[in-house]
Amino acid sequence: VLVGISGDSCITFTAHDAYMRDLALILPKDAIASLSEKENQASLKNLERTVNATVIPSIDVDFKKLKEMYGAPKELTV
Repeated sequence: VLVGISGDSCITFTAHDAYMRDLALILPKDAIASLSEKENQASLKNLERTVNATVIPSIDVDFKKLKEMYGAPKELTV
């Protein structure tokens, strides 16, 4: 599940990196922002097509199902 700002650049690059690592992508369309709504929509549409991303509203992300499928995320240490 990928969220953040700069959907037309940072999110796009990260999505392509994930795709190259054979990871499935869910992009909550209301949790990604770009400089304009037009650019944001174009980026999301492009990512659906190029990296087979699932673009859905954040309320539709089934975190319980994802946890069952992939396990709990590991803690980050700095």
